[in-house]
Amino acid sequence: EIKLIIIGYYKFDYLKKKISLKKKKVSSNIVIAPTDYYTFPEMSLLPKVESIIDKILKKTNYSVIFRPHPSNLNYININRIIKKFIRNKRVKIDKTTNYLKTYSESKLMISDLSGTAYTYSFLTNKPTIFFSNYEHKLKKLNYSYLNFFKDRNKIGYIVNNNSKLTKVLNDKNNHKKKTKLIKKILSSSFKVGKAKSLFNNFVYKVL
Repeated sequence: EIKLIIIGYYKFDYLKKKISLKKKKVSSNIVIAPTDYYTFPEMSLLPKVESIIDKILKKTNYSVIFRPHPSNLNYININRIIKKFIRNKRVKIDKTTNYLKTYSESKLMISDLSGTAYTYSFLTNKPTIFFSNYEHKLKKLNYSYLNFFKDRNKIGYIVNNNSKLTKVLNDKNNHKKKTKLIKKILSSSFKVGKAKSLFNNFVYKVL
């Protein structure tokens, strides 16, 4: 008989400790973090980033931090976005290898099907907006039953166009509700900060 024992995730504990050291006042930054375009060209947010930034600047008071996937830094769209917004004080491009500073100094994230969406929400307790106009593809590929996609509404929102996106961004009262839900999920489903000690106890029991 196989028995599964949850001991947590040590890397997450390490990152959670690091990001909690940043006590700076949270700004009105929105992080845009697409998945790797070359892996999921039909589902990646990358081709829509330029229009999304335009919409955010026109319809909200937020600033934008665009964080391209490391594998896409030389993609032609990235250079075009940089050139277009390089003089705009409300737009920053983050190409650094460490995302903790950007994540800790933001209000929300906009992503697609990148795993960083869950990393962001669980590290910061802030919602992620999943920009998805590929729901039909998920059903066709039998992906929609996977927990990654089933749980998106628990940590954030699902939108499929720029108008719905700005509506969600401006609904700040609902953001607080999502934050409470994320904290509840972490406290009930994860053993945050205990992975190292739980693993040591497990090893001692086995030996």
